[in-house]
Amino acid sequence: MKFRELTDNKLSPEDKNEQSLTIQDMPIAVVSMLSTIQQYHMLDDAHKLGIALSGGADSLALLEGIAFLINYNYLTSIEIIPIYINQYMDSQKEEKLKNYVLSRYGLALQVFTIDTRPVATSLIQRGKAPCRGCAPLRAKVLAKASSHLYLDALALGHHLNDIMATLLMNVFHRGKFETMQPVAFRKHNKQVPIVRPFYFTEEKHVKDVCPAGASGLFDCGMCTLHATERARAMAYVEETFRIHSTSPHFAQESLQSLIQMESVSLANIQDLE
Repeated sequence: MKFRELTDNKLSPEDKNEQSLTIQDMPIAVVSMLSTIQQYHMLDDAHKLGIALSGGADSLALLEGIAFLINYNYLTSIEIIPIYINQYMDSQKEEKLKNYVLSRYGLALQVFTIDTRPVATSLIQRGKAPCRGCAPLRAKVLAKASSHLYLDALALGHHLNDIMATLLMNVFHRGKFETMQPVAFRKHNKQVPIVRPFYFTEEKHVKDVCPAGASGLFDCGMCTLHATERARAMAYVEETFRIHSTSPHFAQESLQSLIQMESVSLANIQDLE
């Protein structure tokens, strides 16, 4: 698998000796991704890795980063399976993403469909964000896709800013001190782990490695316009990271502590069972 360049340091496999590439040569996001993959043993048993693509910068950066690590032999014996859920029946976006994935990586995009327009429209009419309706439906389709494609793991593009914004929203809207996990198992398919390699990576570094630019190829559309609560939480996290240079580090430390707390709680529950 060969690709042309990464946007932040213009690395090209044709210009560098693959064996001589070191951590110091890599973009920050790719180094962070590799560290998280190793720390949580995300891909130790994975041979077929699904990568969920939305068309946005984060998921495209995820595909680029994984391809980079495979290309330079930091990840071995892994086959990438790019997956797209066409949830608004938009054939133009689907074709655009298909052509992009094929031309850049030589991979065939696996497309699955579910029409989320009715549930999204209903929520919007009631003044609610469509995400809460679309996300569960999308998760079910991804679970079925994971089985259909015989995946060993499914990677999502959530990054540190997403994780912290979700934490804030859960605290203020649900009264729960919890957020997404670096490795999780969905109830719809408990055999295939959901992994988030960008878990400890700042959004700005993630977007640096997206070949299509900071905006990606396209976005969801409805979420961009109507997910105002998440937008406010994301803006707060981004501004805090910008003003206080140590905030990302403390956010990472807090998440590490939270993960450890949840692991202890889960272990206690299993002991009781």
